[in-house]
Amino acid sequence: MGRVVYVNEPLARAGEYRRHRNIVYSTGETRVLIAGRSRPNGYNRLVQYDVLGRMIYDVDAVGRASYPVWRDGIESDQLKWTDTVSRDSTGSVVVMRTGHVYDPEGRETQTWGPAPRTEFAATSYNNGNASGGPGTPVSYTAYDQELDGLATRFWPTGDLSGPPTLHGYSVTGSVDWGTSIPGGLNKTDGTPLPAGSAWSARFTGSIYLSNAGQYYFPVGASGGVRVYIDGVMVTDYWAAPQGSYTTSGNGVGFTAPAAKRYSVTVEYKNTSGPAKIDLFWSGPGVSGPGASRESVTTV
Repeated sequence: MGRVVYVNEPLARAGEYRRHRNIVYSTGETRVLIAGRSRPNGYNRLVQYDVLGRMIYDVDAVGRASYPVWRDGIESDQLKWTDTVSRDSTGSVVVMRTGHVYDPEGRETQTWGPAPRTEFAATSYNNGNASGGPGTPVSYTAYDQELDGLATRFWPTGDLSGPPTLHGYSVTGSVDWGTSIPGGLNKTDGTPLPAGSAWSARFTGSIYLSNAGQYYFPVGASGGVRVYIDGVMVTDYWAAPQGSYTTSGNGVGFTAPAAKRYSVTVEYKNTSGPAKIDLFWSGPGVSGPGASRESVTTV
């Protein structure tokens, strides 16, 4: 496998002994042996791994250790917390925890600690919480602040062809342009697109589906619409009548394997007459108009 098994350390001073270390691999663990240093437990460092190859234990020769705990069943590379064990100046054992909290899209939004493990309601490395108490230090990370609705791109053509000439993020799941061209939409030469011209748009973002199960995404529109969830077309109303408002059927739907956020893309075209689009959805525990600011966000 090409793994390193022997390392010579650089000389600290000319003529001194050049310390080396051996790295010994076995199933589920790696040991580091440093020549010239005591090994009361048979190693200078021991690292253990779970069946997914994630580190679950790291300890040195004097017992300073860390215990990472992972979020199984959500994202295998996300830490819930890490407990570190050491001793203070009196020789007493000190256990500190650093916890991690994520949003529904798997992005870390809070980092708690390091602080004594008791502040996390924990008595062992494998219980308690990722968030601490009122006095625990915490840092926050926010995403897409002040960006409500869907990211948008508009084309001065009726079929999404050529380069888009207008971008924004203010559109949610229902919008009525009437007989107007979207404000600021130009032709590719930079001149305003004349009234009555064909145009098209693509809206992208994410949607939080609160339960596992089957969802449907019908639309109402004056113009053609396609809806994709996680890259899968769930509603094809591209051949809808132009100039009059009609509604689609449920389409093929989307089976959500878990409650979480999924990518959503809505494509729209208008070649004549008034322009309007409404996105709806129904599924376990939800029905009616969709694309509220709490449920659909920009990406």
